[in-house]
Amino acid sequence: MKNFDSKTKKAARSEQRKAAEQKKKIVKISIISVVAVILCAAIVFGAVWGVKYWQDSGNFLRTKVAVKSDNYKVDDAMLSYQFYTFYDEIYSSLGTYGISNNSSLKSQTFYSNYTWFDYLMNSVVNQVAEYVYYCEWGKANSVPFTDETKADIDSDIELMKENAEEDGISFDEYLVSNYGRGVKEKDVRNMLEIQYYGQICHDAFAEAHEATDEQITAYYNAHKDDFTYASVISYSLENVNYDAVKASLAKVDSYDAYKAYITTYLLGKGKSEDEAKETVDALVPTDICAANEGEIVDFAFADDAKVGNTIAISESDNSVSIYYLSELAHRYDYKLKNVRHILLKTDEDADKEVTLKKAQSLLDEYLEDPTEDNFIAICKDNSEDTTASNGGLIADIAKGNYVKPFEDWCFDEERKPGDTGIVESTYGYHIMYFVNEGEEKWSLDVADAILAEAESELANSFTVKFDEEKLASVPGDVRVKK
Repeated sequence: MKNFDSKTKKAARSEQRKAAEQKKKIVKISIISVVAVILCAAIVFGAVWGVKYWQDSGNFLRTKVAVKSDNYKVDDAMLSYQFYTFYDEIYSSLGTYGISNNSSLKSQTFYSNYTWFDYLMNSVVNQVAEYVYYCEWGKANSVPFTDETKADIDSDIELMKENAEEDGISFDEYLVSNYGRGVKEKDVRNMLEIQYYGQICHDAFAEAHEATDEQITAYYNAHKDDFTYASVISYSLENVNYDAVKASLAKVDSYDAYKAYITTYLLGKGKSEDEAKETVDALVPTDICAANEGEIVDFAFADDAKVGNTIAISESDNSVSIYYLSELAHRYDYKLKNVRHILLKTDEDADKEVTLKKAQSLLDEYLEDPTEDNFIAICKDNSEDTTASNGGLIADIAKGNYVKPFEDWCFDEERKPGDTGIVESTYGYHIMYFVNEGEEKWSLDVADAILAEAESELANSFTVKFDEEKLASVPGDVRVKK
């Protein structure tokens, strides 16, 4: 053992104290560091959890009001419900539109920098804006929000809850899956209230602005070109010389000659006689409105126009459309039709004979009690058409809007109220019930034009504001599960 003098011992003790104090500092710092790390982790976790909670609760969306007027507002939670409701309506045809349901709508380009989310949201916002300004009109004109409407909303939400139960998930999970993260029952209810009340107010507005016969006549006389049409049949020729087509078409002066002209063209393109016949037999007239502009309008409404006239119009360097005038200037004097129908669908795998027998059986069931109420009841229980809930009613049927067999039955000159029958179309078998005739087409078109002007004035009379940034915060990245 070494001997130390007192001075040396004093210095050694001093060094020991310093070493002990330094060790305490190191331990203290280490403890503080560990605590700090734990606290940081807790803060980060808490922040993440807090953001997640904030988003899942819907509060994040509800703070963002994207559409508003003086008395109504639509926040992003409500808008998310409306957006995905619209998305659901077009879901089955997404492939046709070029939309993939496997990736974000915000990452799929519609054109340029405009995404499919932007395009769909624009459609939804226009719809919502219409609801809002009708609600404003209704509020200003004391249109009531009825107990019946409240019951309808309750029924809609109850149906969603039943769907959630069938899917084996909670209602909150169902809403997130179908309408976006953070959407709750109150958001759905708030949006439905605006939607339903907007529809009530729309109907009230239309009734308040229903045109009289005198107004219809006066408007028609002031805007005749808007309701005057000529009918043409057209066909497009590819890889042809315009001057040659124009010269040869000048010799065509009848519909038979027009069809023969197209047949010769198709045979020259390597088509068989059967293919050519199928093509010309499928040609149908197109109506041209006198209020429009262009070479075809000048042709159809020329002072010397007559049925059988033809014209060739160059569409591009090697494409020429040939037109045949099939009907001179006219207005739609025919009466619209109102029918009910029960649709039994058929497809390639269906046994059409079995389906037809079922259609006949349902018709026989109706004939045992041939009343419209009985037809409605049978329709609601059996029809596969979207009109089933309304008793299969299709009102104001105009020519050219429905498949030919269906339309031919409706416009049969011998048709009278109470007539029934079975019609086959590409959709399946239709069990038909003729209700009655409606107004003349031209008259309803004029009344619609008068109402449209009033609606345009209404839209401009209320201020509806949009926040583009908040519109974009609706979760378009959520993939709707089907």
